[in-house]
Amino acid sequence: MVSPLAKARRATIAKYITVLVWIHLFNFIGASETDVLKVHRGVALYDSIVGGDGDDVKELYITQRLDHYDTMNMATFQQRYFVSYRHHSDNGNNNASRLPIISLLCVGGEGPGFTKSVLIDSVHCSGDMLELANRIVQTKTHDVVLYALEHRYYGKSYPEFEDDSKGNKTSPLAVENLRFLSSRQALEDLAHFVHIMNQETGTDDDEENAMNTWVTFGGSYPGLMSMYSRYKYPHLIFASVSSSAPLQLRVDYPGYKARQGWDLKYDKIGGSEECHRIVKAGHDQAVTLMQKSGNKTNGTDDGHVVLAKKFNVCKPDTTLQNRRNQELLLGDGLINIMSQGNDPSCTEGEICNIAGLCRFMIQQQEQMKNEKGENVELEILAKTAQKQNQLVREHGMRINGQGRPHEKEEMKTTQITLLRELLKHDDECTNVDYDDMVAFLASEVVESSGSRSWVWQTCTEFGFYQPCDDNCPFASHFRSIDMDLEICSRLFNITSDKVYENVQASIDLYGGKKFLVSGASNILTVNGNVDPWSVLGLEESDSSNYLLPVKIVEGASHHFWTHTVKDTDAIEIIKIREYIYSCVMNWLGIEQHLDTSANTRFHWW
Repeated sequence: MVSPLAKARRATIAKYITVLVWIHLFNFIGASETDVLKVHRGVALYDSIVGGDGDDVKELYITQRLDHYDTMNMATFQQRYFVSYRHHSDNGNNNASRLPIISLLCVGGEGPGFTKSVLIDSVHCSGDMLELANRIVQTKTHDVVLYALEHRYYGKSYPEFEDDSKGNKTSPLAVENLRFLSSRQALEDLAHFVHIMNQETGTDDDEENAMNTWVTFGGSYPGLMSMYSRYKYPHLIFASVSSSAPLQLRVDYPGYKARQGWDLKYDKIGGSEECHRIVKAGHDQAVTLMQKSGNKTNGTDDGHVVLAKKFNVCKPDTTLQNRRNQELLLGDGLINIMSQGNDPSCTEGEICNIAGLCRFMIQQQEQMKNEKGENVELEILAKTAQKQNQLVREHGMRINGQGRPHEKEEMKTTQITLLRELLKHDDECTNVDYDDMVAFLASEVVESSGSRSWVWQTCTEFGFYQPCDDNCPFASHFRSIDMDLEICSRLFNITSDKVYENVQASIDLYGGKKFLVSGASNILTVNGNVDPWSVLGLEESDSSNYLLPVKIVEGASHHFWTHTVKDTDAIEIIKIREYIYSCVMNWLGIEQHLDTSANTRFHWW
């Protein structure tokens, strides 16, 4: 889930993950999902999916109530959305359509705001929603309108506030103003949006035989929102596709890092038992080294100083004396394991995915054992971190996963700049400083990455904090959720007990898996088994339990199938996309006109 992420001047990729966990779920912003390296675009099923420079995509705003649940509060704000009529018979020039309309809605969530690319070529809804639109229009039975709705308090959809006594503007990120940010309010935004769009297209949702059928799409936190929208508003939303949604809410989620460890062993994506052993042993050696005392007589540094210097940490003499800084360095990983954004076909350097990472570390082990003997795992991690940092400096962006070509420049000025500023990254050292991280997240300055907004939602609704326990591939028990709970307290004055109460309230409201037994229908959920968030999602066995389709994609990371179609996509990605198209079109009652090319000659499932 989401996006996210926090500012950093250094870029040991390990530090990316530390801050990423906070403001990006799943990158999550997923990003989650918002990786911005060079992309091989490949060939889409139909060329019309790409809208050139986005001339057909309109950026517009809709007026929303600030508080849908307080009838006495008449305040409103402007919520951004995008629309394309490229598949509409009259290009949206009038309200009369000769064909029934299928409206496909890409649901927004945490992380950087949308741009026009969301309806052209992005990680959000390209491989599923935009390609499905092409399939539908090929049948010539329906017009299709494409929408993307940005989430309140992200991107350019921030409310404006004034101090009643002084008339001065106040930040929407002030604690007293953040109370209007919640998934509950965002779902009401979505419902109002659908109602207004139906009016604008002359297909009023109050009509018994409405001519406009809505299907929602989303990955990560937006995947939850997509699912919830169908469940809560079945009279408005006909069906939903929910990708990589962490359905089972909880405060502490050790399964995230445990799945990262599992991925290091997963041979399908290039992992191995030896790869996992190197990472785990290296972190164990780092803990042992950090606890060693030096000798002033012979000028030997304390172990924490040696470790800091080995990983190029700023202020090495003092930084790792702070327990919180130790947790950031060791509990969140000395190196980056790119489980969430693993791209088997990436070419951005030799360690841009798990296969390349494991291959590099094993090669280093063979070389170092000949030169240095045994116990070289920590040295391997240091060499790997150095290599990852070099890639960041060369590319100026994260290493792993797919990028969004049309958003590349924007991402450089938001997510990447943000990361460098928070950890104060330069080419000399890595600033591992817990207090700097908290200071950034405490800022009420609005920025498009939505970092403070997402932290608020974790403290008030979701949790999802990721401790490092016995199954963690990093330094076990060097990262507990007390750091996350402390941040909730320091930023928003929300106590630990209140965080648990808030998450339980969300479970009570949405029901976790339980809402699926209450007659929910037309909800397709998809997860990738490489994705650390899949542990909180549905399993295929749930499909029979809840009479809803559930699919697990082997070898796939965080909603990888929603990314841009590429000619290097694995057969599993191609097959799940075909299944999504088939499932939704069957629900819609649309006969499929199948492509008979080599890419589609197989049994879907």
